[in-house]
Amino acid sequence: MFSSFRAQLMLALGGLALIVSVGLIVYVDQASSEQLATASKNRLASVSDAIAQTLATSITERKRAIVVLSQAPSLLEKSLDDDAIQGLLEDLQDAYPDYAWVGVADAKGTVRSAANDMLEGKSVANRPWFIEGIKGPHLGDLHEAVLLAQMLPNHSNEPLRFVDFAAPIIDNNGNTLGVLATHAQWSWVTSLIESTVSTGSLSDGIEVFVINSQNEILYPYAKIGKLTVPDLSGAGQTPVVWADGGLFLTSTSAVSPNTSTQLGWKVVVRQPVELALAPVEQLRKRLALFGLLVVAIAMLVAYILARRTSRPIERLHRVARDVLAGAEAPPEPRQFKGPFEIRELYRAFHDMTLNLLQRKTQLEAVNASLEQTINERTAQLRGANEHLEQLARRDSLTGLLNRLAATERLKDEFLRYKRNSTPYAVLMLDIDHFKRINDTYGHHAGDRALQGCAAVLSANLRESDFIARFGGEEFIVILPDTSLLSAHEVAVKICLAISQTPPAGVDALTISVGVACARPAHLDKDDMAIVHDADQALYRAKANGRNRVETYTANDALID
Repeated sequence: MFSSFRAQLMLALGGLALIVSVGLIVYVDQASSEQLATASKNRLASVSDAIAQTLATSITERKRAIVVLSQAPSLLEKSLDDDAIQGLLEDLQDAYPDYAWVGVADAKGTVRSAANDMLEGKSVANRPWFIEGIKGPHLGDLHEAVLLAQMLPNHSNEPLRFVDFAAPIIDNNGNTLGVLATHAQWSWVTSLIESTVSTGSLSDGIEVFVINSQNEILYPYAKIGKLTVPDLSGAGQTPVVWADGGLFLTSTSAVSPNTSTQLGWKVVVRQPVELALAPVEQLRKRLALFGLLVVAIAMLVAYILARRTSRPIERLHRVARDVLAGAEAPPEPRQFKGPFEIRELYRAFHDMTLNLLQRKTQLEAVNASLEQTINERTAQLRGANEHLEQLARRDSLTGLLNRLAATERLKDEFLRYKRNSTPYAVLMLDIDHFKRINDTYGHHAGDRALQGCAAVLSANLRESDFIARFGGEEFIVILPDTSLLSAHEVAVKICLAISQTPPAGVDALTISVGVACARPAHLDKDDMAIVHDADQALYRAKANGRNRVETYTANDALID
């Protein structure tokens, strides 16, 4: 039955088509599986890196804010239970709504001032945040606070959990006056994750977890105590078996804030392998059907055309070898001469080759699309990091730069003066009776006063001058290449302009200004020496009646 030329040719061509189809299926399956698995791993890594970076940046910013606030002059110069300090704490809570508690405890551990009077008079001497915060800046791990939770509303099904930030309050003589601390609600982390990762990024079964140094789940709350995190030492290279069943592609990223204390948190992102490689399985089935179709056609055409002469078959054989050798595409069917059956066989061969080339082009397009997606994710992450860095140096209320940016600029100007003896001046400006404005007209009027001062400063200074909100109602102006006399003239101009443009709803607004200029004695100190001089002049302006400008002179330097 199979000894005839027709049957042998049918079996030979059918077997060849089967081998080619199987080889193509195996090759495409292996190549696409590897590429898709790599793309899926990169996608999970980009998600975990973005969340971890956002958490680290937020933690760093909050701890830096507490440290800076602990050095505020109002905390150092006033009694810890002064109303001005309570107002400062409530302003901080308004700026960070997720701060469930903000307070100041004295050196013995008694809460002296707190936003909304919460826990005032209570002893916190045995609390970990106080014990560590009295020694230096402290970042506490996630915990529950039973007493505080009873005093706060809870609109979710989760217990209230908090992260502590604390810093010691140390006066100019090195004496520890107490501890400034905040309890940030865990909902802050949940909001950060939801705002960092879009809904589309968490499709196809992708899940996000936050774990601590003991591999215990912190987020989401629904998984706490119900899911055990496996050993993730090989995550990112090979799939990981999880306790809730199944094999998952898994990526981990450490949350590493720029702080002395590292919490050991990690962001874990996982996706079921079957969902990650689902497109490969669909392609495999289509290629299998296509291969079977090619085999069937080849066997049928071979059986019909076996009776023809060998010359057209030999020519067809030569064309097939050319294609196998790497020709882009076989000649058009109309260029092929021979019997009708041979030409039809050649047409089928031609179409099949073009179809395979089209499949190859489609696969290359898919690979290019995946690469473009990865590049876009990388660009988005870079943009988010740049935006977060800008926010860390910008005061949200006035739009001016903040104390961190001012400290960096002071250092640059000091180094330039040290290198080239290029003079520069510093103005320290403080709104007169700012607490009275808040008490009389309300905090919104105080905000308008701060914004109005910022606008007047911006309008009356050069583009090369530097303006920043230094803290509370205090501003700093850095005037490059400016003598003491010129700086005094600028200060008088600003003082007059602000007194003539009170904000809406406030009857009068004045400022006191202290002026200082770089001098050789500063070279033996640091970049904050000129700020100290300007502060001394500012204190004298306050003592001499406010709404005036005082200059730090050589006589002041002799007294110091």
